[in-house]
Amino acid sequence: MRIIRVELENIKSYRDQTVEFAEGTNAICGENGAGKSTLLEAIGSALFNHPPLRQSDFIRQGESSGCVTVHFVSGKDERTYQVVRRFGKASEYYVYDPELKVKIVSGRKDMLDWLKEHLGLEGTADPAVLFRDAIGVPQGLLTAAFLQSPAERKSTFDRLLQVDDFEKVYDSLREARNYLRDRMAEVRARIAALEERVRRLPELEHQADALRDRISEAEKSLEAIRRRLETVTKRRGALEALKQQLDDLEHQLKQVEIRITKAQEQRQMAQAELDRAQKAAQVVEECRADYEAYQAAQQRLARLEDERRQRDALRERQRDLEHHVALKQNEVQRLEIQLQEAEQAAAKMDALRPLVARQEELEGQIQRLREEMRELSFAQQQLQKLRGEVAQHWMRLKAVKEALRKAHQLEEALRTAEQALEQARTDKSTVEQQQGILQAEAERLKKQITALETAEAAICPVCEQPLSAEHRDELLARNRAQIEAMHTQSMALHRQIAELSERIRQHEGRRAELQAQWHRLPNERARRDLAEQLARLRAERAQWRRCLSELEAVPGRLQECEKELGALGDPRGEYQRLSGIAQQRETIARQIISVRQEIESLRAKITEVEAALRPYADLDARMEQLRNKMTELEPHYRRFLETKDLAEKLPEWQTRVAGIGQELQNLESQHGQASEERAELATGFDLNALEELRRKEEGLQRDASRLDGELKVLREQLKHVEREVAEIRHAQAELQDAQAALKRFERTDQVIEFVRTVIHNAGPHLVRMVAGRVSAAATRIFREIMADPAWRLHWKENYGIVLE
Repeated sequence: MRIIRVELENIKSYRDQTVEFAEGTNAICGENGAGKSTLLEAIGSALFNHPPLRQSDFIRQGESSGCVTVHFVSGKDERTYQVVRRFGKASEYYVYDPELKVKIVSGRKDMLDWLKEHLGLEGTADPAVLFRDAIGVPQGLLTAAFLQSPAERKSTFDRLLQVDDFEKVYDSLREARNYLRDRMAEVRARIAALEERVRRLPELEHQADALRDRISEAEKSLEAIRRRLETVTKRRGALEALKQQLDDLEHQLKQVEIRITKAQEQRQMAQAELDRAQKAAQVVEECRADYEAYQAAQQRLARLEDERRQRDALRERQRDLEHHVALKQNEVQRLEIQLQEAEQAAAKMDALRPLVARQEELEGQIQRLREEMRELSFAQQQLQKLRGEVAQHWMRLKAVKEALRKAHQLEEALRTAEQALEQARTDKSTVEQQQGILQAEAERLKKQITALETAEAAICPVCEQPLSAEHRDELLARNRAQIEAMHTQSMALHRQIAELSERIRQHEGRRAELQAQWHRLPNERARRDLAEQLARLRAERAQWRRCLSELEAVPGRLQECEKELGALGDPRGEYQRLSGIAQQRETIARQIISVRQEIESLRAKITEVEAALRPYADLDARMEQLRNKMTELEPHYRRFLETKDLAEKLPEWQTRVAGIGQELQNLESQHGQASEERAELATGFDLNALEELRRKEEGLQRDASRLDGELKVLREQLKHVEREVAEIRHAQAELQDAQAALKRFERTDQVIEFVRTVIHNAGPHLVRMVAGRVSAAATRIFREIMADPAWRLHWKENYGIVLE
């Protein structure tokens, strides 16, 4: 990754600044407080997600938000990207592709993944930690790691070298190994259970063979019983069939005897009915003439009834026409009255026209005046509202002016606090650097003293010649004096650092208090907005006052118009009503002519109906004569009807009597034949032999049922044993699969353990390799500083530093 440009907007001392970077190494120079550290912090916040602890301190004083934009060329795809991070209000964090002109990544998690990918970081490496400990080390702390204890250095450099990742992978593989071994234990338990089941297989196979032999013997015995049962059943069936034939013949004889008795009874009843039918035939012949005369009179009366209905219809038609004539005459009278009223209405309309015109004129004026009254009321409300708003805005403007005066004072105090805070931080950083240098020099002198005291032949660190005892004592005394002076100076620096830290804390508290007060106060823009609003409200108030003066006369004019309209009444409504009546004159005249024509037509129809009624004058007398004649003939007519049906059945009863006689002869013949056949069959039937065969059949059936039940039990037992054998054989196959799986698991466990060992040893190996490289570079730098090639600065695997 190569950074080509950094853009800062409202970030600390930068209002709007762009910093270009050239290829290779770039030096950032400037006085204290110029913004060198700010530029590094901006890169850390954008590319490494390492924002300052307090975003409010990172934003320029007096601003609500700030923005950092870093342009860089990715080492992954050699394309240019922009990482944008906004602080304060509407905070954002995203990647912009200037070539595609779109945001391609946003959101904290996705941003971290994308940055790690383009920074070339893998595993659990944290970009923020990398920036803090290696890339963006704060001013004055570059050599701080060399002043730490080995344990503190180990925590720092293990994160940079990602040594912990090897331990995490080692631990994660332990979980995989433990899971695999749990599976192996489960498989071994499964193998033990399956081996226990498979041991029963020979015993079950022998048991199945014995059951098959027993089933075969039982099936042979059952087959012999079934053959004997078949023979007995056939013999018993033949005798039962013979018995059934005898029973059927006996039943047939009884049925024939019943039918003979019934036929005799039917012949007696049929003969009695035949005698009644012959008597009825004689009565029919005696009354036939009067019956036919009665029917002829009935037909003539029916024709006269038709004529009567026609006459009644003509009379009803005559009454209906006369009723319609009366209705039409009433309608003519009503229409003549309406025509007279319409002519009177037309005369009244001429007198009402001037009043209608005045009414419409007054209504128009009243409507306009009411609109003006609504405008007057609205203007009064608006004026009252504006008076209150003008007073409120004037008071608020006065308060804002007073607050602005306080804000200017707070800004001056805040600038003073910022300068004091920055100076205190600079002084503290300088003192900490001095203390670090003193500590490193004191450590060097201590090691030199140790070397001088323990070595038999000490070498002078300046001339590299052996030291005499006197010279060594002198050098030891000088070094101890220097260490004592350094210790005194270090304690003084320590107290100075504490005092500076307390001053920084006080300055930060003072600055936070001033910032909080300043943020609560309004700004100049709020004052301008309030002044503009106040001027606008005053102009609007003057406009509404002019509107009120123009509308002052409206209420009096409205009252006068309403009074005149009330006195006038409603001439327009009366005019409209009369107009509706007058418009009907021509229609009413046409209706009168039409109704009179209808009356003439109805009277002509009445004359035609009266002519059609004349032929029916003697109709009632003729109908009365026919009714009297029918009354005389009715007794013979009814007697004919009563006996007619019975007389018509005479041929039927004659045939019925003859048929019943023939049926009796046939039944007597059937009875004789059945008696002879029954006697012939009875000679070949033995009831005792049939009972004996039935007892044998029942005994054989019980034996067969018993054997069949035993076979079912044996077959069920065999089925159960065979099922268990099949399950055990399946378990035998499962046992082979489990044994094969156990071998695979054991091989996998060996591979996992080998990989864990390699990874476990990789972390220390990496530390040794890096420590070797660091030791070589540190020795070279130390020799250059000391101008002594004999010294060796050794970096141990536990991150301890030894001077040899």
